[in-house]
Amino acid sequence: MEQAARLLAGFLPAAYAIVWCLYAGLLAGDCSAAFKKTAFRALAALAALHFLALGCRAVALDRCPLIGGLELVSFLAFAITVIHLIVERLTGYQTPGIAALGLALVLQTIASSFWGYEHGADQRLRPWAVHLHAGLGIGGHAGFLTGATYALVYLTLYRQIKTRRLGRLWERLPPLETMQRMSVWALRLGLCSLTAAIAIGLARAWRDGLNPQPLWTSGVSWLLFGALLGIGRRLPLSGMRFAAAAACAALVDLVLLVFTEYLHGRHLGL
Repeated sequence: MEQAARLLAGFLPAAYAIVWCLYAGLLAGDCSAAFKKTAFRALAALAALHFLALGCRAVALDRCPLIGGLELVSFLAFAITVIHLIVERLTGYQTPGIAALGLALVLQTIASSFWGYEHGADQRLRPWAVHLHAGLGIGGHAGFLTGATYALVYLTLYRQIKTRRLGRLWERLPPLETMQRMSVWALRLGLCSLTAAIAIGLARAWRDGLNPQPLWTSGVSWLLFGALLGIGRRLPLSGMRFAAAAACAALVDLVLLVFTEYLHGRHLGL
């Protein structure tokens, strides 16, 4: 199984690059409906392949493959891909995927380049609830990163429109209102995922008498993006301000994610 895990880990960056090129083709020219469908199916197949790679790694290491620096980086790439897949399905727009998939490609290339295969399982990392908690937690942060990626595209597109330098590539992106809606969808998916992760973590901490300290930073991220979505819904917040706030909040969330990983490692003695 370790051989299969190594093979898949080595192939994943190439697979991401191929799918990214397909999405770059969507942005570069007027593509047929068949090409658009092929790109979407390739993205769905990539997500399935990445899930298989994580599963093989879990079996090879005999533990949850989501706890640890490079495991976290790889699952972030996977979750960003899944989040974009869902948002693309909900909105019908594919071209912003070039930004989200570009980020996922960079993350997975880093993970595949430096992954280790140290054996020896910690019993606390084997239960399915640990896998679920870790996966949902990282999925929440991935939703925030994906939403921030759309927000950055929004800000760049807004600047191109204001300076009247809108070229053909930019014209193939969705309207600003749609870009904002895609960002909101990604942030909502991230918030729902993080909510479930925090609930599972609190339940396990209460049942097993564990210290819930690692959940504090996740709670801060939850409050940050929950407040952003609430303010954006109730107040007349312009799209540009919302996008800028989402991008800044994602930077804070990245710092909190690193600190959360540190707290988990200290909590587990890893």
